[in-house]
Amino acid sequence: MLTKIFGECSQVKLVDFLVAHPWSEFSKTELADGAQIARPTVYKLLDKLIEEKLMVETKKVGNIQLYQTNRESQVVKYISSLQGLLADLEVEKQKRSTQEPLIEIEDEELDELLGLKEEEKPDKEGKSSSKKGIHGGAELIT
Repeated sequence: MLTKIFGECSQVKLVDFLVAHPWSEFSKTELADGAQIARPTVYKLLDKLIEEKLMVETKKVGNIQLYQTNRESQVVKYISSLQGLLADLEVEKQKRSTQEPLIEIEDEELDELLGLKEEEKPDKEGKSSSKKGIHGGAELIT
């Protein structure tokens, strides 16, 4: 959601991904894949994000260091709130776009739009009052 406002820069994409997954732990490769940025870019951004306390190192699995959103960071809390607000606004926008007003059309106007002539209009029971059938114009007994 943050990228809609702040653009597609790598740092925004990474922070957006981290804030969207605050309880998950990620390797550098998983961060790159999740944020849809190049892995060398993740390497460049990690130290800065850790220094700013937006993310923390958690544990090592073998030689692989894992990272997680720093949920205690006040900045992360504000970003998370902003992301929630943006999501709410998007939901409201979607609701409004699907609630189009009904258009009222008089019967005569609808008949004209559908190309029905007076003699082809259905009666109250839904049967056509036309004396012409659809098969070769043969007369029907009504």
